[in-house]
Amino acid sequence: MKKYLYKIVFSKKVRLVYYWIGDLNLRLSELKSGEEGIVIKIDETGSVRRRIMDMGIVRGSKVKVICRAPLGDPMELEIRDYKLTLRRKEAEKIFIDINGGK
Repeated sequence: MKKYLYKIVFSKKVRLVYYWIGDLNLRLSELKSGEEGIVIKIDETGSVRRRIMDMGIVRGSKVKVICRAPLGDPMELEIRDYKLTLRRKEAEKIFIDINGGK
C-alpha cells in the first residue's frame, strides 16, 4: 500500500490529509470494459484538473468503462447518465475505488 500526503491550506492554517491507495483502489486507466467504481481522487492540478471536474468527474461520482478504442486510447466512460471519452493520459491521474462501484 502506498501513502500519499497532501497539504490543504485553509486561510492561514495548514491541514495534512493522508490518502491510502491500496489494492482495491486503481487508476481509471487500469479498469477494463464493463468495470465500474467510485472516484476517490484526482491527482492533477491547474487547468487540467478544472477541465476534468467540469466534465463531471468529481470525488464520489460513479464511473463505468463502456469500451476502449482498439489501441486503448481513448476510452468511453459512463458517468452521471451520459457518455464521455477520455484520454489514457488523463485517466491515469484519476483514482477509483472498485469496491464502491458494486
